[in-house]
Amino acid sequence: MASFHTSWAFYLFLMTTIFALFGSDFVEAAYAIPRAPTVYRPSAWTLAHATFYGDESASSTMGGACGYGNLMTNGYGTNTAALSSTVFSNGYACGQCYQIKCVQSPWCSTGIATVTATNLCPPNWSQDSNNGGWCNPPRTHFDMAKPAFMQIAQWKAGIVPVMYRRVPCVRTGGVRFSFQGNGYWLLVYVMNVGGAGDIKSMWVKGTKTAWISMSHNWGASYQAFATLRGQALSFRLTSYTTKQTITCYNVAPSNWNLGLTYEANLLTKLAFAVVVCAYILFLFRPRTSSIQPKLDPVPINVRVMRSWEPYWRKNEFCYLLVDAYGDAIQATAHHKDKDHFQSKIKLMSCYRIDNYICDTADNSPRVTLHPAIIRLSTTTVISLIPDPEGFPTYHFNFCQYEQLASPINRQHVFIDYAARLYGITNTATKNDKPLAHLRLTDIRWDSVMPDWPFPFLVN
Repeated sequence: MASFHTSWAFYLFLMTTIFALFGSDFVEAAYAIPRAPTVYRPSAWTLAHATFYGDESASSTMGGACGYGNLMTNGYGTNTAALSSTVFSNGYACGQCYQIKCVQSPWCSTGIATVTATNLCPPNWSQDSNNGGWCNPPRTHFDMAKPAFMQIAQWKAGIVPVMYRRVPCVRTGGVRFSFQGNGYWLLVYVMNVGGAGDIKSMWVKGTKTAWISMSHNWGASYQAFATLRGQALSFRLTSYTTKQTITCYNVAPSNWNLGLTYEANLLTKLAFAVVVCAYILFLFRPRTSSIQPKLDPVPINVRVMRSWEPYWRKNEFCYLLVDAYGDAIQATAHHKDKDHFQSKIKLMSCYRIDNYICDTADNSPRVTLHPAIIRLSTTTVISLIPDPEGFPTYHFNFCQYEQLASPINRQHVFIDYAARLYGITNTATKNDKPLAHLRLTDIRWDSVMPDWPFPFLVN
């Protein structure tokens, strides 16, 4: 218990130090950082059509209606596309990322292309929408750079049906701001935006001004009619799709010039403080292996793997809980509260559990070798949490056979056990049902129940 409190005392000391050093940055940015940041997730697949323009060099795709200029030097490469006006949304779709795959055509290949929207495919009203006027509203159409098109189909096809979906944009480096205009008018092209990739609204702040709202010019450009010379500039962006707001401080120095591009710092003082805090929280977040009998409970995030009713204790029922590290612990509750917990807990879902009792694991057969178990009651706080990426979905015991010999030899004991399989003999029961004799060893290569019968599943 002392080591646990010492760890948290150290954590509090570091947090106090961070706030002492960076407190002003937190106060300044408190209103700028979203309270609940939105993570952009892929959309559903939808049917559309795709063509290509330009040649293999993609030189004719440079520039474009979004104003990104040289797509190679600005980080977009040749995996780009011009969108029909239905999708382009007056330029608010600039920077969005899409996955595209060819379907229902003999010209299709198996590849999937991930492209960025960098241009507008304008309507051609002189041609029928189904015969040359591919980008006429209300059609959803992608006119892809030729290198991108060739990832999904043979170029001889000309036009192919495709399935597409929005996906998060993965970028390297910081957000880039390209300056144009004059002394009284600042026009900024915004590039290299990750996540949803798009922008709905934008603000600029000089060292001598408050935040100034910028109006949408066209594509990915925003303008401010203000005199900002001689001031370091910060920018605030809000996504068109997620409505998430980010703030980039001190992007351009006080001696900034038109015609130049400035990149937001990847790690400002504030970002450094946030990273340090997150790392400390990761190091000291409670895990089931730190739970000891008779200690005060700490909130734990776990996945509920299994539930069962022990035959040796008819008044109890149990859960197997596994945390992000793969450590497992048994949870026990009184049978009279079974309906209460079944209404709150679904197997394979993840929960934050608090206000339980840490007890000593007794000598009855149990599913883990943890020295403690946790006892649940109707006052235990159980909160559903999103399924974290990488959270374990299985758990096995790795131990020597004699540690499990007694539980295995008793019927109806629930256990998942990992062993080495070094031989299988196929046979059958008296009723001609398939049967296999498995030869297993434990982690020391000692034999584990040789010729252990195990029935195979038969389709």
